[in-house]
Amino acid sequence: MAITFFIMALFNSEALKRGKIAVVEPVFTLEIPVVVFLAFLFLHEGLTGIQLLLVCVLFLGLLLVSLKPHHFSKRAWLEK
Repeated sequence: MAITFFIMALFNSEALKRGKIAVVEPVFTLEIPVVVFLAFLFLHEGLTGIQLLLVCVLFLGLLLVSLKPHHFSKRAWLEK
C-alpha cells in the first residue's frame, strides 16, 4: 500500500508540474473505478447493488463537475 501511494504521489507531482490543475484534477476522478476494479481483482471484494449504484453516481457526479457546458456541444466531440 505504501509503495502504491508513493508511486501515486510521484505521478501527481509530475502531472501538476507539467499541466494546469484544472486539467489534471478531473483525471484524478479515474481513481474511483480503478480502485474498485483492483479491490475486486486482488482482494476478491464484491459490491452489492446499492454500493455499485453509489459508486456510479459518485463517478458521474465527479465527471459532470469537471466538464464545462461547451463540452456537451456536438462540435467539441467531433473534429473537422
